[in-house]
Amino acid sequence: CDEVRNAVWDYGENKSPGPVGFTFEFFRKYWDTLGSDFYAAVEWFFEHFMFARGFISDLISEVQTAFLPNRQILDGPFIINELLSWCKYKKQQAMVFKVDFAKAYDSVRWDFLDDVLDAFGFGSKWRSWIHGSLHSGMASVLINGSPSLE
Repeated sequence: CDEVRNAVWDYGENKSPGPVGFTFEFFRKYWDTLGSDFYAAVEWFFEHFMFARGFISDLISEVQTAFLPNRQILDGPFIINELLSWCKYKKQQAMVFKVDFAKAYDSVRWDFLDDVLDAFGFGSKWRSWIHGSLHSGMASVLINGSPSLE
């Protein structure tokens, strides 16, 4: 029950209302009255709810290549590589513009992840390697096939 209450209190007050039209501010204000029913609804959901067949596939784009069965995270880069090789072979001019302003890991709380890894017994050296690989990324632009210096 505390976990559900903490989730309600951790969520922003002025966020958009959910599908039922209530904000988390509403639930906090009337928690003494609604809290036990709210918790019971959440508990029932996790005990009984199952997605209908095909439901998830309607939500996932056919072009998503990562984190799905029978699709590999590197399918996208391999396809781009093949396309660029074909353009070069055929002497076709091409421009590829890939922008990914927000990645899923941009919203991860890294301090929490580190605490979880620590709780599972991963050593500080291993955790520092993970931290380093996640926070030392670089980007460059290919200009006429050569990476930019900045």
